Parts: sequence; C-alpha cells; structure tokens
Amino acid sequence: MKESAKPAAPNRNHGLDLLRIIVTVMVVVIHLLVYGGLQQNTAPFTESYALLWFFGIMADCAVNCFALISGYVSYESKFRYTNVVRLHLTVLFHGVLLTLLLSCLLPGQVSGMDIIRSCFPLLSNTYWYFTMYVGVVLLSPLLNWLMRCLSQQWSAVLVIGIILLLSVLPTATQREAFTAVTGFGRAWLTVMHAVKNFVNVNRGFSLQWLAALYFIGAYMKKYREELRCKKWVILLGYFGCVALTWVLKLVLEGWTVCVQGSMADLSMLIDYCSPTVLFAAIALVLFFSALQVPQWALRGLSVFVPLSFSVYIIHDHPLVRRLIIQDSLLPVLGLSPWLQLLVVAFCAVKIWAICSGADWIRLHIFKLLRIDRALQALERFLVRPSEKT
Repeated sequence: MKESAKPAAPNRNHGLDLLRIIVTVMVVVIHLLVYGGLQQNTAPFTESYALLWFFGIMADCAVNCFALISGYVSYESKFRYTNVVRLHLTVLFHGVLLTLLLSCLLPGQVSGMDIIRSCFPLLSNTYWYFTMYVGVVLLSPLLNWLMRCLSQQWSAVLVIGIILLLSVLPTATQREAFTAVTGFGRAWLTVMHAVKNFVNVNRGFSLQWLAALYFIGAYMKKYREELRCKKWVILLGYFGCVALTWVLKLVLEGWTVCVQGSMADLSMLIDYCSPTVLFAAIALVLFFSALQVPQWALRGLSVFVPLSFSVYIIHDHPLVRRLIIQDSLLPVLGLSPWLQLLVVAFCAVKIWAICSGADWIRLHIFKLLRIDRALQALERFLVRPSEKT
C-alpha cells in the first residue's frame, strides 16, 4: 500500500481508490453492528432486525473487495519486498501507541500480555486480515505469474473452479443449516461435513480465501475489457446479491423457527465465502473500476486513500474493540429503526475520520524519521542488479 499524499499518478484507477475509502467505512459499519451490540440484542423478525441486517449485508462484502482490489491493482505491477515491512511498521506504530495510551487512560484494563501482543502483531495474530494479507503479498509474484501464463480459457476455468470449490461448496455443506432446512439423514450430513473440512476456508478468514480473491482480482484486471458491462447492470447485480442474501436469511430463519421451534445458524449465508457475498464484491469492483472520478475529487482521494489501511488497524485494535466499541451502541436500541441506521452510519463515518486523522499524523512522523528513504535503500539492497530498472 503506497503511503503518499501526493496527487495520484495519471494511470492510477481512481474509481478503485474511491472504493477503498467506501469499503473502509463499510468495515467499520460491520464492526459497529457486531461488536456494538445491535444485531445480537435486536428481537428477531422486527423492523429493526430486518433493517439492521440489510444494512450489515450491504457492507458484508467489504473485506472481499479489499482482496479483489489488491489483485486488480497489483497484477503486472512490480513486486516490492518492502511493502510488507512498511505495513508491519504501520501496524506496530498504531498497535504499541494505542496499547500504551489506553494503559494510561484506563489503568487496570490493560495487561502485560496486551503490551507484548502489540509488539508482535504477526506472531500474535492480532489482526487476522493483516496476518493473512502478508501471506498474500508474499504469494503475489506466483499468482501474477500464473495469471500471465494461463490463457483466457484456462484462467476462466480456474476462476470458476475456485468459486465452486471455495465458495459454493463450503456454503452448501454448512452442516447445522443443512440439517435444519433439509432434514437429510446423518450419513449424508457426515459426507457433507467431510467435504467441507477438505476445502475449509474458515468462513473466509483464511489465507487460501484471500489468495483466491487476489487471483480473481488479477483476472478482472487482465480481462477488464471482456468483462465490461453497463454500470447500471453491474449495480443491479450488487443490490440483487444483497437482497437475495437478506431474503434467504429472513425466510430460512422463519422456516426453521416454524419447523423445529428454534432459529438455525444461517451464518453461512453472510460468510465472506458465501457466493452472494462474493459476487456482490465482484460487482462493486467492476462498477468502481470503470467509474470516472471528477477531477476536483482527485486531491481528496490522494490524501485519504493511503490512510485507509490504518482505519482498520486503529478501530479494530483488540483493546479499542473491547474497551470502547463493545456494546457501545446498546442505547441506540431505544430509537426508531431508521434512526438506528442513521446513528450507525454517522458513527462509522466519525470513526473513519478520527482514525484517518490519527494516521495522517503517523504518516508525517514517518516522513520526519525518513522511513520511506530507509525502505527505498533496503529495496535497492535486496533487489539484484539484473532486476533493477
């Protein structure tokens, strides 16, 4: 991720830059709905329940969008060893600083183990996406090479295979929901469960899933002309996936309550690897990659896009999540359903703005410390003379 507040390069895809900012806010929305306590404490089948889940499902594809964008913009680009170092330094800066700050502001709430974990974010898996993304970055030269070598026919076959194996199959073989909805026998369910374990993508929280999304994003970049479509059709596809996911969730929940007297776990419908969530993300990336951003907005994009990654790092810091965000929106339950949505949206934008401001300060501290110059020198040292341009 490039960290610079300079105007964007002419060949940069500004539409995807805009999408980065939007999906960053969407990630905050997801965390507010989950950790803020709204979705878990809203009575099922009420208007609030339906609206909050629709809002959450609209944002559910945000993480997939990030991984697809990575593949789209990194395909055919030069691999830089120092990208991982730069990301790690950013995570380390915010993680340690936030931990020390909260230990001073909230004495007794921060343990010594919290401080140790903040110093080793990769080893402690503090941020699952960051940990898996580092793996994707290291695999990216291989994934880019594979995309370059394959013909369009074979790369399309591989993409379809990835979707069937890592998205459709894990969703269709979710054991608990499959039992509740179909009532199939134990033997068949055992087979389904074995298949699911064989292609386990951990609901999308895995390296193989993010690597698959990277490859799909690279395919979208390489064959962008063949995938070009009218924008309104692509946008309709996104909202169609959202609506289908939402309707299936509500209908199947109602069905299981009527049939077995309790609501089944239908989380597979909203998992990152769910087909509808995947295609919603693909639709957004296709839409924004073809979007023409007005000239007046480019300066703002060049300022805020490099800060997007740290919005995730700051607001999803384990201590921030536990001590600040956890159950923070419970008072909102007393408001009308539409006001609840407005509050969530306002809080998400507010958190995005605060975190962006904090990372803007970090960016300038890194400039004063000449971190980028040191990383450029490291890059020159690591790259063989024959690879230099």
